[in-house]
Amino acid sequence: MKKPLLLLLTLFIYSTYAYSGMTEEELSLYEGKGFFHAYVTHEYGLAEGYYKIACDGDLATACDNLATLYLNGDKTHKSKPLEALPYYIKACTLDNGYGCLMSGNLKSERIHTLKDLNETIGYYKRSCDLGYSEACHALDEDKTDLVCNKSNAVYCNTIGVRLGHARAFDRALYYYRKSCEHDIGTACSNVGFMYLNGQSVEVDLNSAKKYFEKSCDLNSSFGCENLTIVQNLLKKHDDMYTAISPLRNAKVIKNYGIFTDPIEHVEIFNDSVTLQVQGMDTKVYNVLNGKVVFVGESKTLGKVVVMLHANHLHTIYERLDKIAPYVKVGRKIKRGYVVGRVKKNLIFQVTKDSKNMNPMGFLP
Repeated sequence: MKKPLLLLLTLFIYSTYAYSGMTEEELSLYEGKGFFHAYVTHEYGLAEGYYKIACDGDLATACDNLATLYLNGDKTHKSKPLEALPYYIKACTLDNGYGCLMSGNLKSERIHTLKDLNETIGYYKRSCDLGYSEACHALDEDKTDLVCNKSNAVYCNTIGVRLGHARAFDRALYYYRKSCEHDIGTACSNVGFMYLNGQSVEVDLNSAKKYFEKSCDLNSSFGCENLTIVQNLLKKHDDMYTAISPLRNAKVIKNYGIFTDPIEHVEIFNDSVTLQVQGMDTKVYNVLNGKVVFVGESKTLGKVVVMLHANHLHTIYERLDKIAPYVKVGRKIKRGYVVGRVKKNLIFQVTKDSKNMNPMGFLP
């Protein structure tokens, strides 16, 4: 118990006195560690500490990730939108369009004075100027009406996001679809994500493609990016986005999604797939062109490698027995290169824009 507390204290002291002299590359390393602890080891306090170091050094994406950590919470930490807001605002001041958008969304829920309204509009305007079409839509909305209709469809999407965070996927899908019907690009993209990940619906790449196409037509950059990914998953020919399997001749022994624990008899959400190897000392392959952002070891997960790919896509390789000697943080590694070796099982996880994705879409 003392060791994590000591580490958190060390992170706090270091972030207070040392961040100002760091390069952007060094700050990115701390952000990568924050990502690892947020989405792989699920150690909230360590993720918070590493994100804070990078954010204090004015790395906009780290401020955005820290705010998202506070907003989402986890099993033991409740959502804290009031703590998230200052970090979204800081990300916004550092020209992070998503930070401006979320600042507007969170401020819009607390409009009590004309000043509050003007600040909300200001955040949406800045986000719109930085290329976020959903913020441009929000500028035209009636800020006093929270009913899900054409005049307030952007808030309908916000409700869907919150329900998604609470894993109420059926209700989230309903609100996303309603918002998408009123031409909110991000909502259409969110429906596409649910078809891509099999949340509340069966995995259906063609349906995902349809919604991403509409999102892209509505000038949503997220929709266009995800449309490209889905198109290439369907065509299976683009080296940049079409994944190969991390293992050859592997057997899926634990799938992505909700399953019932055989001992506790409760529903659990599994954010990865577990692949069983066919032989000892089996090679594990990098599934896409990318850059190493984390190399480390955990008592529960063994050796771990996290790769960053195009369009904010991360792949995570857990339970490695060996890591290839050339796999170092910051190094670019091509699709098909060996990242390590495993003797028994590999845990494989995929995230996009800090949201879990179904890894089965990346397996043959």
